[in-house]
Amino acid sequence: MANEQPIFDLWNQYRSQRNTKGVWKGCAMLDGFTKSTIRAACKAHGGPERILAAIVNYHQIWHGKEYKWTHAWTLPQFLTRTEPHDRKSPQIRRFLPGTFRADSYLSESEKTKRAAIERAEAARNKYDIQSMKEVPPEPRLDGRRAKTIM
Repeated sequence: MANEQPIFDLWNQYRSQRNTKGVWKGCAMLDGFTKSTIRAACKAHGGPERILAAIVNYHQIWHGKEYKWTHAWTLPQFLTRTEPHDRKSPQIRRFLPGTFRADSYLSESEKTKRAAIERAEAARNKYDIQSMKEVPPEPRLDGRRAKTIM
């Protein structure tokens, strides 16, 4: 099956990246075990496009400074690792399109910062709406008075 190579290549595209969380664990070779793991994941999770999207989502969380995720996995670990509390549910599901929510991985300081920004924007929007109510109607260009509708 030709679907393994793009997944393998995307995973290794990030391999030289280092951050405070560590080094991205690249895959040295596309051996039989890795190919079969990729095939099984594609079959179980809806195809190679969904696996590629999950890898991009995982990279976003792993690489982003605003996220608290610190687990660095190899490609086979990423595709097969199960939830600690539920051995039947693979962890890749949390990164698949449709179930992925980046906000749930934000660090507490980032959540606080974003909440403060949202409150400030809400207050500004409230002020803008109130001030818009007090704006007099624009004068008409033909010299007649504008009618106010209430």
